[in-house]
Amino acid sequence: FDNSLPVMVMENEPVSWKFKLFILDLLIQYLLNAKRDSRLFAFLSTKISEFVRIGFICSASNLIRLRISALKLLGLIIDLYGRLKDPLYPEASILDQQQAQIITAIVPAFSRDSNLKLASEAIIIASKLVCSNITQISKLNRVVKILTAALEEFSLANTNSSSIEHGEGGSQKKKILKIGEIQVLTIKSQNQIKIAVLQAWARMKIQGDPADKELQELLSKYINILIPLWLYSLRDFAMLKYGGDFIVPTGEDVDLATYENCWLDFFQVIGILVEEDPSLLSNLLGEEYGEFILILFGQSMESLIKTSSKNGLKIKEEEILVLVTLNRLLRLDVSTKVIFNDNIFVEFIDLMDRLILISNPSLKFPLIELCQTIFENYFKTKNNTITSESADVESGDKSVTTNKNFKTEEEIHADVDKLFELLRINMLAIIQLLPFIKDGEINID
Repeated sequence: FDNSLPVMVMENEPVSWKFKLFILDLLIQYLLNAKRDSRLFAFLSTKISEFVRIGFICSASNLIRLRISALKLLGLIIDLYGRLKDPLYPEASILDQQQAQIITAIVPAFSRDSNLKLASEAIIIASKLVCSNITQISKLNRVVKILTAALEEFSLANTNSSSIEHGEGGSQKKKILKIGEIQVLTIKSQNQIKIAVLQAWARMKIQGDPADKELQELLSKYINILIPLWLYSLRDFAMLKYGGDFIVPTGEDVDLATYENCWLDFFQVIGILVEEDPSLLSNLLGEEYGEFILILFGQSMESLIKTSSKNGLKIKEEEILVLVTLNRLLRLDVSTKVIFNDNIFVEFIDLMDRLILISNPSLKFPLIELCQTIFENYFKTKNNTITSESADVESGDKSVTTNKNFKTEEEIHADVDKLFELLRINMLAIIQLLPFIKDGEINID
């Protein structure tokens, strides 16, 4: 960046929109590279104001593609530098002085001249801004209003049928759903924007600071609305992808790719909520509890298989996120029953073998933790009662004690091979890191 040159030309200057889009794509790539390069990260931090100004100017373009790229640029800036403190004012975020331009770039995405694709991108950026600690939530009223109004609008709407309201004279007319000033007319559009809204709120829960009281109060206010919608979205995704006993009436209008791009956010947020309240899913799902866990487990396994097949030794962040969330879910009693099913366990161990062999240490650690969780939780599953007599040697009294926290000898004997398989996976990881202990004794001399 040369300060002697203008940062970005205005719309009325003779520069092709394709060239502007090309420049934005390059800047986005710079920011992506900065995630892996600390020196580039430090250098670009000195150019934040220029980046924000470019994004702000391009967000006012008449071209939707340019506006979407501008929002992606601003979103990456928030991801990278939102929690970085200003070197001159350590109590403030380095983006504190840029927040007005960022907000001004977000809000027009919900005006009449926008479209749903731009609005979907903008609502994700809005959620990043809210949970980034750049400033207090009370100072982000316009952005928070967009998030809350959109959630309230779509939580009341039935996405599988048009809402009806009564007009004058008792006549009925279709209620037109809106996000901002944008009318959402088709069922497909309603599903797309609904998923974007739910994804935005999921990321607020995932990425938000637990110590941020304002954010936690905002989430708590709407959490009872959000949880069922997140669960229904995961269920709908599974039915669309794998089929099921239930039929989605408007299946031809539902875009599976929309779910593919956000299922991990829903999966993560459910994992966090289950960690906070282990009884959450059983209370909400009742008899469908076990089937739902099986669906989540199956989708997780498929995701790990696909990413490991495509990337080989390259570890994607998605793999680690899936394993961490799976670790949370497998602490539930019903999860132990699911995974110790003979057919499921064989597939699980085959995948663990593969991942341990091809992964680097950064992925081995969550793999080992996962196997450890399954092993330990097996002995904590409360599904059996053991009655035993214990004698007090001094008094000679006998008492009958009941303990539901341990397996019977018969159950452990039946599952002993599976338990040893879990131990073998952990030992395989150790042997890879310390190959000299394989099939031999350690020579102390």
